[in-house]
Amino acid sequence: FYDLEIAHNGIYVVGYSKSDISNHTNIGLQDAVMVRFDEDLVDEWEVFYGNTKGDMYRSIKSTIDGGFIVAGFDTNSKNDPSIPLNSNGVLIKYDKNGGIEWSKVYGGASTDSFEKVEVMKNGDYVVVGKGYSADIEGVTNNGDQEGFIVLYNSKGELLWHEWIGGTSLDILTDATILDNNEFVAVGYVHSSKVEGITHKGGADGIVVNGKLHYVITELPTSNGTFDATEEN
Repeated sequence: FYDLEIAHNGIYVVGYSKSDISNHTNIGLQDAVMVRFDEDLVDEWEVFYGNTKGDMYRSIKSTIDGGFIVAGFDTNSKNDPSIPLNSNGVLIKYDKNGGIEWSKVYGGASTDSFEKVEVMKNGDYVVVGKGYSADIEGVTNNGDQEGFIVLYNSKGELLWHEWIGGTSLDILTDATILDNNEFVAVGYVHSSKVEGITHKGGADGIVVNGKLHYVITELPTSNGTFDATEEN
């Protein structure tokens, strides 16, 4: 188990399993798992997710509609036999009973994974993690493993993403939400040349602060009504 959330008079935990448990035959090398315990720590149910290789859940948060958002990684989600160890970040929306409402995969041809998910006050999801891929549209990999921040809306639509790092190993491992629509993410960087950072040597801790903005993308219509679309 890697993370937990207390909600609906129970404890929801996420992680992975390599075993055959409760009439569940392991799908692959390891399956991602979410388990609900009651207040007396009795195992009430568990749900599994996976393909034929290794999958894992790293983070869980309650959502504003009473469900859960879970983040981790899905190995070979693209089912590409030429990339036997390809993993991508996976984000899954569950209802409170463990039913999947939607799932999204993020990444490219190399190894990418989600480490932590947080819920903004408007229902958007901020996810941080690490990635090796150099073929993701809209972002640049500067040479090795990079830390990244990804923003989804409540429907699982990708709104924005940013990669942070240099030519060495960099990662963002955790995040939290502040009251003023800001988020703070933390991790570490090995790279000596990362914009805005003075490298001290070896691996340095990093703190990243971001703020959610809304911009108007459509002007008022000719008859005076205001038909605007908000984007993050």
